Amino acid sequence: MIWLFVLQLARPYHVETVASLLTCRHTHVSVTGRVILVRKEADGDIHIRISNNGKQFAVGEIIPTLMRVERPFANAANVAPADQTTYALPIQPPKLNECVELRGIRRFDNEAGHGWPEIHPVEQLTVVPCP
Repeated sequence: MIWLFVLQLARPYHVETVASLLTCRHTHVSVTGRVILVRKEADGDIHIRISNNGKQFAVGEIIPTLMRVERPFANAANVAPADQTTYALPIQPPKLNECVELRGIRRFDNEAGHGWPEIHPVEQLTVVPCP
């Protein structure tokens, strides 16, 4: 998992709006909006719906492996449990009406009944001041 944090530090995220996510050409994006829904899905993902105008929205998905939990850091079979350290993963779900900046991979969810842009997975989430 350390490689993920190294990539995040080096990766450029292109600033987009909720509206521009539908047509932008970038894969790694940063988008800001107000949280209008937070829901845990059956697959364990946390869905965060954000909007910047109340009409359009995008969904950010925090996948279970990136949620803030304590887990053993070492995974090698030859490391004794007492020698294993723990680490806290950096993403916690936001609260309703908070404004957040989501950074991650832009996709379009075209499952039946969906049809919206999403950030999946969310690689970074920062609570920011609301405009």
